[in-house]
Amino acid sequence: MRLSSIFPSGIKQLPIGTVAGGLVRACMVVVALALALQALAAGWSKPRGRSLRSLVATVAFAAAAVFLTVATTAANAAPSTYVYGNYGSFTSSNTSATVGYVTGSENNTLLAQGFSVGATPWNIQQIDVGLGISTSSTTAPRVYLYSNNAGVPGSQLCEFTVTGSPVSNAKQTLSFLGTTGICAVQPSTSYWVVLKDANASSPSSFEWYIEDSNTTPVQQSASVITYLGTKVQSASDGAWVNTLPSLSLRVNAVALVPTVTAINPASGPTAGATSVTITGTNFVTGATTATIGGSACTLPSVTSTTSMTCTTPSGTADTAKSVLVTTAGGTNAPNTLYTYVAAPTVTAISP
Repeated sequence: MRLSSIFPSGIKQLPIGTVAGGLVRACMVVVALALALQALAAGWSKPRGRSLRSLVATVAFAAAAVFLTVATTAANAAPSTYVYGNYGSFTSSNTSATVGYVTGSENNTLLAQGFSVGATPWNIQQIDVGLGISTSSTTAPRVYLYSNNAGVPGSQLCEFTVTGSPVSNAKQTLSFLGTTGICAVQPSTSYWVVLKDANASSPSSFEWYIEDSNTTPVQQSASVITYLGTKVQSASDGAWVNTLPSLSLRVNAVALVPTVTAINPASGPTAGATSVTITGTNFVTGATTATIGGSACTLPSVTSTTSMTCTTPSGTADTAKSVLVTTAGGTNAPNTLYTYVAAPTVTAISP
């Protein structure tokens, strides 16, 4: 493993939010196309062309409206937050660790940064690293999320692919986006960010640089995510050993919103005071509340990320009530899962 490499100090930044930005740019293109088509249609003077002109303009602007809706939805989605890392300048650093092919015996070197999650579940959307690429023709950087197995990377959970193209012979920030919709990390669980070179057998390699101030990754945005360690595996199936702790890293994520799928029992008296179990996902111990029909469910207790108990408030026996669970990630969608049942009344007895 090489621990230093010399590259020009130019930096290429790939901004967070490239997906939403791409949607907005696509929307602008469609609007421009719609205007162009309308202008073209307006130049037709024959009567028989008027209906076609109207149709072209209508279709074009309808397409623009659809793309505007998509772009607006993306813009209103929960923004990605920098939750963990030590990201900063690495322009003056000449210390790095190699990923990929080093020698015949070190033919598939992997690097991994480990972290432990606090009380909040997160959906990791983007991972940024400070790299140096010696040649872009064969090097293929990849980022993965692995489970933790006794303090070293275990099994692959998610894959992140690079946005844009690596620049030859330059230090640069490369951003990697998740290839699946959700890459979830759960509370009180450890994980590893693993870097690979998909073309290591070519041979090819790249450098992962330390941050200039030589700091260890820490929690960001009060995420309560903590550093676990940095490991290197010099050959396939080889042992993982400790290496440079301050490799440049930025993990961007959004807190996972809870879901609710069931409540048991699903009905109870209007007086409340019924003990119920709520089933769903992304519940957080010590930081989860619930309401039924808009009133607080008392004594909430999270038993796992998928189950919690509480005691129902009083309610009315008119319509089915929504069971809502709230965490730092947000509140689940409304539903009609719980029904209050009125107590029987007696108006007469005969004889």
